[in-house]
Amino acid sequence: MARLDLKKKLTFTSNTLSQKAKNMSEVSGLKSQINAEQNKVENYFLNLGRQYYEHAEEYQIAELRELVGLISESENKVEILKQRISDLENAKVCPNCGIQIEEGAIYCTNCGIKIDGYETRQKEQAPGTAPRFCKSCGSEIPGFAAYCTKCGAKQ
Repeated sequence: MARLDLKKKLTFTSNTLSQKAKNMSEVSGLKSQINAEQNKVENYFLNLGRQYYEHAEEYQIAELRELVGLISESENKVEILKQRISDLENAKVCPNCGIQIEEGAIYCTNCGIKIDGYETRQKEQAPGTAPRFCKSCGSEIPGFAAYCTKCGAKQ
């Protein structure tokens, strides 16, 4: 009789633990879904704010006018600071994708566009690795290059 009682208790405990584990798993999944939806809402708010800012002159909500002005002021400061950095680094960048290109490059290492005839603008340097050699023409190219700077071949 004692064995039967023990077996019932073990079965009941096992079933209870199994149900609790299933519930915990389901709760975890639901929390994950809640988190994903909350992230979507945050992105929607960010997009809403950006769209409002881009069309602020059309809407002219008095309470937001000061904030729009502060954003514009900060964006202007960022551009000025980026230009100062570029001037100090004397960096040329691809007019198509904006990645830094080496002096004398004919093709962009990132997008492969031909640089000749394009006016380059200043921008921050992209990270790279040690130089390597083009598979097609053998020219030395930056390690991060997706395209050769001399012949334009995809690497």
